[in-house]
Amino acid sequence: MGARRKRLKKLSLQVAEIRENVERSRRPSEIVVPDIIEFCLSPRYLNLPILYPRQATLLKIMFLQTELLTGYDHDVIEEWTSGFALAGPSDDPDQSLHYEGMFGMAPDVLERAALLKADGHRWFPEVVNVGGRRGSKGAMGGVAGSYVTFHLLALGCPQEEFGIAPTKTLVGLVFAGNRKQARDMQWFDIAETIVQAPCFAPYIADVGRDQLTLATPADLDRAGGISEGSIQIQAKEATARAGRGPAAYMAFFDELAHVSVTTAKTSSEDLVENTMPALDQCGPWSFVYAGSSPWQKIGAFYDNYRRGLEVHRTTHEPMDPEVLVCQYPSWELYRDWLLAPHLETIPAAEAARRPGYTVDAAPVLRTFPKLKKAIQAYDAKLKRRERRNQGRFAVEYRAQWATVIDAFLNPAMIAAMFGAHRGQVLDEQTDGQSATRYYAHGDPATKHDNFVWMIVHLEQTDEDDLGHVVVDKIRVWRPGDFPNGHVEYLNVYADILDDFRRFNIVDASFDQYQATMLVEMLGDAVPGLAERRQTHIHEITHTRGSNRAMADIFRPALNNGQIHSYPHELLDKELNFLQDANGKVDHPTTGPVQTNDAAVCLMVLTQRLLELNADHKVHKRMSASGLSGLPWGTPSASDQAILDQLSRGERRDVGIGERRYPGGPKRLPPGC
Repeated sequence: MGARRKRLKKLSLQVAEIRENVERSRRPSEIVVPDIIEFCLSPRYLNLPILYPRQATLLKIMFLQTELLTGYDHDVIEEWTSGFALAGPSDDPDQSLHYEGMFGMAPDVLERAALLKADGHRWFPEVVNVGGRRGSKGAMGGVAGSYVTFHLLALGCPQEEFGIAPTKTLVGLVFAGNRKQARDMQWFDIAETIVQAPCFAPYIADVGRDQLTLATPADLDRAGGISEGSIQIQAKEATARAGRGPAAYMAFFDELAHVSVTTAKTSSEDLVENTMPALDQCGPWSFVYAGSSPWQKIGAFYDNYRRGLEVHRTTHEPMDPEVLVCQYPSWELYRDWLLAPHLETIPAAEAARRPGYTVDAAPVLRTFPKLKKAIQAYDAKLKRRERRNQGRFAVEYRAQWATVIDAFLNPAMIAAMFGAHRGQVLDEQTDGQSATRYYAHGDPATKHDNFVWMIVHLEQTDEDDLGHVVVDKIRVWRPGDFPNGHVEYLNVYADILDDFRRFNIVDASFDQYQATMLVEMLGDAVPGLAERRQTHIHEITHTRGSNRAMADIFRPALNNGQIHSYPHELLDKELNFLQDANGKVDHPTTGPVQTNDAAVCLMVLTQRLLELNADHKVHKRMSASGLSGLPWGTPSASDQAILDQLSRGERRDVGIGERRYPGGPKRLPPGC
C-alpha cells in the first residue's frame, strides 16, 4: 500500500472514531473564531505541532490580521517588499504599469490589506502563491482552507447568510491536472488538517477518497446531532465543466502553472474562467488559492500573477487590490527556524487582550514551538543541484518564471501567423471549396498520446509569389476524451473519412507509427466516395536528418509570413515551446507543453506544399524556355549491350520517404 493510501486509510479511521464519539462530544453553543495564530497553535483548534515564523508572517498578511505583526514580521515584510519595484513607464499610454521582481511581494501589500479590512473583508479574496518545490505551498493552503471553512461553521447556517436553501450543499473545490493529483496533494492537506483538528471534531460527517463532508451547526440541530452534512470539500479533475454545479465558497488550484490542454482536459484559462462564477453566491466569504511552482509566462496562473501586480498608470494604486501575490524560493518560509522559540507569535499587548493567550493566569502561545530542522535549506546539496542545471533550478527551486531555453521560433512570428491574412483573422473551416486542392497530415497517437490531423491548402497572390500555406482545419483526439483512456482509432477513422467527404484532399500522409491500418482502411474507403478525385494516401518516415531539414524549411517560411492559421491554442503553445538543442528541434521534456504533434503536422505540410510549388515553378519556366535535349549519336556496341541489360532490370517506383512493403511500394488507392 502506497504512502498516500495509508494516510487516507488513517484519515478514514480517525473520522470513524470521531463519528462514534460525536454524541458524547460537547459541541459549543457558539463557535468563536480566533485569530490565525491561535487557530494554528492552540490545542483547542488546529493544534499544529509545527509553524515556522515566516509561515506565520505570510498567514497574518493573507488574513489581513496586521495588528498581529511583530517587529520580526515587519522586518520580514520589509525584506519581501524590497524584492519588487515599479517598472519604468512605457511609451504606450494604454499600457499598464506592473510591479516587477523575482522575490517577495508588492511594496504596497500593507496598504492593500488596510483597504480590504476597511471594506469588510476577512482575508485576501485571491492568493497567488508562487513558490519553489517543497516550499510549503500545500501546507499554507491546508491552513487557509481550514480557517475559511471554520468561519463558515461559525455562521451556524452559512446557506442562510448566502441566500440559498438551508439544505443546499456548499462546496470547496480543489482542482489539479487530474483527480489523483488533486486528491493526493492539496485536498489531502486540507482534509488532514481538518480531521486532525480538535475544533472540527463535532462537525465531521464523513470522508471518502476525494470528498470530506462537514455538518454545520444548523445541520446538527435539524438531525438531532447526527447529519450527513451540507459542506463538502471535493477533489476535482481539471475539466471545462468541473467548476459548474453547487455554490462554492472556496476554490483551490493546485500547480495551476502546469495545467494546460496537453496535461489536462482543459486549459488553465478555461478552468479558472468557468469556476469563478460558482463563488459569486458567497460574496466576500469566498476564497481562491492558487499555489504553484512557476513555469512559462503563459496561462491563467501567470495572468493572475500579473493582474495582482498591476497598478494604475498615474496614481499607482492597485488595479485589483483583492489579489495577494507572493513569490519565494523553496527555503524562504523555513528561514530563521532556529530562532522560533525566541520569537513572539504576536505582540505582547495584543496577547494581553486576547483570552486564548492566557490559561490560569499563565501566558501561553507567546513564542513559536521549537523546531527540529528546516524542510528545505539552500545547503551544499541544493547548491550542487543548481550547478548541474541552473535553468531548471531557477524555475523549480528559486521560483523564477521560465523562458523557453533555446527557442527555435520567434514568438512574434508565431503570433503573426495567427493574425490577419488578407485583411481578416481566419476561422476554422468545416467544408472545403470544390476547386481547391487540399493536403492533410496525421500524427498518430501511441497509447497515451494525442492524435492530431491537419488540413491545409496553398494560396498564391501572383506568379512570383513563393506561396502561402493556409491552415483550414485541425482535429485533436486526446486519450482523456475516451472512456478507456486511449484514442479509439475507429472514431478517428470516421472523423477523417468525413473530412475526405467535405474537402478535396489530394494528398494525405501519416507518420509511420501506428498508422498502417488507418492508411489501408482509408485507401479502401476514399475511392468510393462520390465525385472523389484520385488521392494519394501514404505513410512517411521521419529521421533526425529529415526532421532537421523540415524544420529549417519551416522557420524561414514562418518569418517570411508564408504561413497562416486560425487561432488554435495547442498549435500556438507547441510552436512557442519548440526547442533547438543539440542539433535537434523538439518539444521540452518537462513543463506544461511536452508534445509537438500539431507543430509537426504543420511543418510536414509546409515543406510538402512549398516544395511542390517550387518544383511547379521550375517546370513551368523550363517548359516556357523551349529547352530540349541535344541529339545523341548512335551508341557503340558495348554501350548498347549495357543499355539492353539495364532495360531488362526491374525498377521500383517508390516515392521519397514512403514505406517499403514486400512486393513493392504501398500506394493507396492503386494507380495513384
